[in-house]
Order: sequence, then structure tokens, then C-alpha cells
Amino acid sequence: MQEVDDMIHNYHKKKTQLNIAEFQLKHFTGISESDLIEAMSFSHPEGERVSTSERSDKTAKIAMCVEHKKNKIEDDLYSYYFHEYQELSEELGFFEYALTQLNDGLGEIMEDLIIHKFGWEELSNKYHVSRTTIGKYRKKAMIELEKIYSYRNQQMMQYMLS
Repeated sequence: MQEVDDMIHNYHKKKTQLNIAEFQLKHFTGISESDLIEAMSFSHPEGERVSTSERSDKTAKIAMCVEHKKNKIEDDLYSYYFHEYQELSEELGFFEYALTQLNDGLGEIMEDLIIHKFGWEELSNKYHVSRTTIGKYRKKAMIELEKIYSYRNQQMMQYMLS
């Protein structure tokens, strides 16, 4: 199953992305004036263009437009960070949970292999088995993880169809 294989190979990359998204959320300050000016310089006006001769309202309209644009950009940016954080958090959380559900000590072995980045030689020494046996354990764990993910996907489909 591609989903399990992807998580095994990209676990640390996704963990880094989660940490970055968390940092961005915790330290979110909005956008700077220069970023706002740049964003507005490349944006297109919305709605119809109306030409008026009322100069007294121009400054107020520009200020309101800038403030509105700034708020919209900040809301969109924060929403992006939050969505990314939620998605990665759920994905990694389920994978880590799935590892704990593996039978016969396979969860601990897979945790050492994936999360703690043990090499096959280190695993072989820690669990007092051959590298070939580690390979067999990994293969067995992959099958169990695929069943766990398949069950989760079935639940989601049943919910969506109900």
C-alpha cells in the first residue's frame, strides 16, 4: 500500500514539516508592510473601475483597501499554516498509533527502525536476531500496517457513504 510506504520513507520529512508549521503558528505576526505592498503591486483590482472626482475620499478608500487586503492575506496565510499543521499532525499521529498496534513486538522494532533511525545492524544487535530476521519482521509489520490503514480507509468510506 502506497500510503504506508510513503509514511515509512517520509516520516522524518513530515515530522520536520509539522514542526515548521507549528513554529509558524506559534510565532505568527502577520505580514510586513513591504510584503503587503508587494502583494498589492501584483494583484488585480476587484470589481468594476469607477472614475470619480472626489479627492477627499481617496485617502480613506486607499487606507480601507490596504487594511482589508492585509487582513485577508493574513487570514489566508494563518489558515494555510493551520490546515497544514492539522493535516500533518493527524497523519503522523495515526502512523505512530498504528505502530503501537503491531503484534509480537513488531511495533517496537518498527519504531526503532523508522522513528529512532536505527540501522539494520543496530536492530540486529538490540533484538539478538539476524539481519534477515529483521527483514522478515519488517515485511510482516508492513502487512499489518497495510491492514490497519485499510481498515481506517474503510471506516472513512462507510462514513462518507452514510
